[in-house]
Amino acid sequence: MVKKTLLTGGTAAALLLAGSVPGLAQNQQQSSQTEQSSQAESQQSQTQPSQVEPAQDVSSAELDQFAQALQKIRQIQKQTQQKRLKAIERSELNQQKFFAILKSKQSKSQFQDSSSGQSQAEPDATQAEMQEFRRVSQKLMQLQKQANSQKQQAVEQVGLNRQRFNRILAALKQDTELRKRLQQTMQDSQGS
Repeated sequence: MVKKTLLTGGTAAALLLAGSVPGLAQNQQQSSQTEQSSQAESQQSQTQPSQVEPAQDVSSAELDQFAQALQKIRQIQKQTQQKRLKAIERSELNQQKFFAILKSKQSKSQFQDSSSGQSQAEPDATQAEMQEFRRVSQKLMQLQKQANSQKQQAVEQVGLNRQRFNRILAALKQDTELRKRLQQTMQDSQGS
């Protein structure tokens, strides 16, 4: 549970700081939809830390570490998104077809027939296209697992443990003064 908070938390913190994370903005609307759906699923299954750290309990050194981890996480997310797009481009499906199937499957899972528990019709795709979609989806999940591991390592490499990272993240969501301190820390580190 904590791991999932860490992984989606990096994105949440980045969004808190800048409104949008540079490098994560997608040229393809469909790519954004894929990322949003995977984030939404992981956010539904996570639990938030029960204690929120007051801003004064986050030292400048910890804030520096958090900022370093956040920058690394942003880079990992950017690289992962590029790898995802390449995996789709290298498949036998074009991006438009891949995302049409994805959208259809997402809609289908949201709008199941409640009386029978049966799903609506399959997306407009051939059996070969569906097989390729499943193969590419597996590759995308594999890329995400690798990225998750890299994000965890990034946090640990700067000297924070996952629990502390998540507590600072939770505090950032609620404490505007702490967000301002983090923004300043990140600006200072980019200037040097």
